[in-house]
Amino acid sequence: MPQLSVTQIFKYCPRQINLTGFPDSMILRELEGTLGREVSYNHYCPQQYGKRIPRLVPSFPPQHTKARQRFFKNLPDSRITKSFFDVIFPKTHWAGRSNEEFVEFCETVYRTTQRAREELTGFGHLPEAQAVLRRLDRFDGDLERSLRALSEISAVNTFAVDKQTGMIVPIDKMPGKARDPCYRPKNRGGGIYELGKVQVKMRGAVLKAIKQATEGFRRRIINFVRTELESPNDNIRENFERLAAPIRLHYKYSRLVEKCREGETRSDWLPDDNIMPPLITPSFGQDYNVQNLFPLSLTETGGHEEYVPINFGTKGERKVLIVGLHSGGKSFILKNLTLLSIIAQAGENVPANPGLTLPLYERISYYINPNNGRNNSGKLDTEVEDVTAISNQAQEGDLQVFDELLDSADPGAATWLTPVILRKLMRNPGTVLASTHRGVDCAALEKDGWTIMSPEHLIRDGKVVPAQKLKRGWPDEGINRRYVSEKYGKLLED
Repeated sequence: MPQLSVTQIFKYCPRQINLTGFPDSMILRELEGTLGREVSYNHYCPQQYGKRIPRLVPSFPPQHTKARQRFFKNLPDSRITKSFFDVIFPKTHWAGRSNEEFVEFCETVYRTTQRAREELTGFGHLPEAQAVLRRLDRFDGDLERSLRALSEISAVNTFAVDKQTGMIVPIDKMPGKARDPCYRPKNRGGGIYELGKVQVKMRGAVLKAIKQATEGFRRRIINFVRTELESPNDNIRENFERLAAPIRLHYKYSRLVEKCREGETRSDWLPDDNIMPPLITPSFGQDYNVQNLFPLSLTETGGHEEYVPINFGTKGERKVLIVGLHSGGKSFILKNLTLLSIIAQAGENVPANPGLTLPLYERISYYINPNNGRNNSGKLDTEVEDVTAISNQAQEGDLQVFDELLDSADPGAATWLTPVILRKLMRNPGTVLASTHRGVDCAALEKDGWTIMSPEHLIRDGKVVPAQKLKRGWPDEGINRRYVSEKYGKLLED
């Protein structure tokens, strides 16, 4: 089987991941900026559910996930800096105006190609890097030959021969004016004066021809450079950027995780009994087996949240509903499970206990109701339309995450809508992870096939404290009422 190219395993798949209302996440924001695929974004992401997809994510073919894992595993601890090719092109607008400006342009091109070679140092084992280096060698050779030809044009030594006298007159010795003192005759109507006029015309014509040839050749050289090094179009720059993008992605992700590791000693973030787990390579199977996962969302906080490791497992279930304790970590866990799937399928390692397993999904969707309605519709209308549209698109092998389901509905509408929506999601052929604050009939939902999970809690100093962890089983409504009363009772009394 032929080895897959970097272009194949990192082909951007804009429809594979759809995040609507996903909370602001630095890890995605940084990776989005690193990918730098604004052109692809504008081209591939039209209106969906009434608004643009809010961000780019590392969305690549799921079938090549293991190939991406091997690619990142074999990368040296090096980086490729942000694109530096653009420094050339402000100069192309004036590079042909004078010798000095053209020389400066050529020097900039030379420095850029040398920089490209230096950036690829350490990645020579990759066939794509070898191909870029070969193209750079050919480019430099073609440019050098073109500059030699330009030099020969500029240095051309043209002369005129008088057939009657045999006199040879070099162009640079011809007069610029017919009244040049060297050619001024005593009789202005003499033949010498007429010869001077002829030589002036000859000189002007020849110099004009040399100038036109020089300027035309310069433009050809500038266009040649633009073709190979400007906007990506099956050229050196495109080949370089295709290789550089995943390397930059890996470097950025590694630095974000390392920044979190540096916060291990912070007592307000990482408790003494928790140590940040090592980076491990995820495996893919039928179920989740996630133990002690470092929350990837903490890369956005820089240590302002307490580190609560995530544990989550399934046993063949494809429909999981999380209900119960307010502020108990339902959204926190769904957000991080979504990030886990995105990062793991991008091919990166994740900080967790060894043995981490999760399903490999064809498409990943996350939805939380936007703050406002759309197209003169109310917030509830918007949510019901969106949830229905997303669910109707589901296929086997998809992951669909619905956070705070039907929070836009008033209690009366929610009483009827919640079971109807959940029955529709139950018929969804993909995997569904959902959370809701609405009252539900857990017994009926379990009978329909839903797996019910609820947040755990602790009793600390006589008060209920969310543990930010999940347990299988129904929520304790008494604990939830007690927690709400303890948290908001005094505030409402004041």
